[in-house]
Amino acid sequence: MWNADTPWVDPLIAAGAMGAVTSTLRFYTNVMKLGSRNPLLLARQVGSVANLTNNRFGFGVGIGWAPEEFEWCGVPYAKRGARVDEMIEVIKLVLDGGMVEFHGEFYDFDKLQMSPAPTKPVPFYVGGHTDVALKRAARVGDGWTSAMMTVRSAGGNHRQAQGAAGRIRPRPTSRSSSRRSASTSSASTGTVSSPKAGVTDNIVIPWMFEGSGLRRSARTRSRTR
Repeated sequence: MWNADTPWVDPLIAAGAMGAVTSTLRFYTNVMKLGSRNPLLLARQVGSVANLTNNRFGFGVGIGWAPEEFEWCGVPYAKRGARVDEMIEVIKLVLDGGMVEFHGEFYDFDKLQMSPAPTKPVPFYVGGHTDVALKRAARVGDGWTSAMMTVRSAGGNHRQAQGAAGRIRPRPTSRSSSRRSASTSSASTGTVSSPKAGVTDNIVIPWMFEGSGLRRSARTRSRTR
C-alpha cells in the first residue's frame, strides 16, 4: 500500500487542522505508535487536538515494532509493552485535568497540570491482533481497533477481548479513582459494521480495493466506485 515516497502528515497535526474547519467529522489515529514517544509531551498534543476538535477525537494507539525507531528517539526497545501500558496511564491521568502526579516503574513526576483539559474523556483504542494486544485493550484501553479485517474475524477477537476484560481489572493510577476499561471493538474493514460482532465503528477505503491507491483526488475516486 505504501512506499518510501508516500506522503505523510503527522496525524495529530492533521486532525487538529481538519477539526478546525469542520463541525461533525470525528478523527482517529489508527494507530499511533507510542513506544518511542514521551507521554507528557504526547498528553499535551492529544489534549490540544481534543480541544481543537471539540472532543471529536479518538486515540488509536499501538506499541511500535521497529527497534531503530526506539533507538533513534533515545528510548529502550526492551520492556516496550509494559512501558506503553504505563504511558497510557500517564496520558489519561494528565488529560483528566487538575493537579496530578505519577510514580511508576518507567515514569516519575511530581505535581503538574496541563490546561485546558478536554471537557470529555478522550477514548483510547488499543491496536494489535495478538493475544497480548487484546489483553492490553481490555486492561488499559477503552476499546480495541483492528486493521484490514472482516467483521467475522473482528467478532472473534471481540469475544476474546471480552473474556480478557472479565478476567482483568484496570491497573490503578496514583489518583484515587481510575477509569474502567471497555471492551467495545472498532474494526477497519471493507464491510459494514455489525453490533452483534461488537463492532461499533468502521473505517473503509473502498478505492484501495480497486487499485486506485492513495494519491488520486477525491473527485477521481468518486468516479471509480
